[in-house]
Amino acid sequence: MDDEKATTRVGILDPLRVAKTNFTTSMDRSWPKYKKMTKKKFEALKKKTINDAKREVAVYIGRAISNFMIDGKQVVKIPYHFG
Repeated sequence: MDDEKATTRVGILDPLRVAKTNFTTSMDRSWPKYKKMTKKKFEALKKKTINDAKREVAVYIGRAISNFMIDGKQVVKIPYHFG
């Protein structure tokens, strides 16, 4: 059992790249650059910004897992803080 643990290759994702702060955003209509936008346009921009951020994190995870598999890693750990 210990010999098996010693030979298991593990890949660990960067916890800062998958943190919740990377795919959440704070946008407020009272900010000067958004004041002249209609509510509908602002909500559409906010939704697009959030989706783009989520997509970026998902692409990072997918590429990292793919690279780990190519490198022969057998286990992938994704540390994440749900606080």
